[in-house]
Amino acid sequence: MVRRWFFGVLFVVVALEVLAAIYWRPGLWSLAVVLPLAIVGLYDSLQKERTILRNFPVIGHARYLLEHVRPE
Repeated sequence: MVRRWFFGVLFVVVALEVLAAIYWRPGLWSLAVVLPLAIVGLYDSLQKERTILRNFPVIGHARYLLEHVRPE
C-alpha cells in the first residue's frame, strides 16, 4: 500500500518538475534537488536488505542518521 502510494507520488512529482523545467528555466534548480531524492527513494524501495528503507523510502535514512548521532 505505502509502496504503491510512493511510486504514484514519485511519478507525479518528477513529471511536474520536468514540466516546470521545460517551461520555466529556474525550474531546473528544483529538478536538481528532486531528481536525486527520487533516485534514492526508488533504490530504497527496491532493495531487499533493510525493511525500514523499503517501507519508508528516503525518510528511513533519518532513523539511521539519528542512530549514528545518538550518544553511546
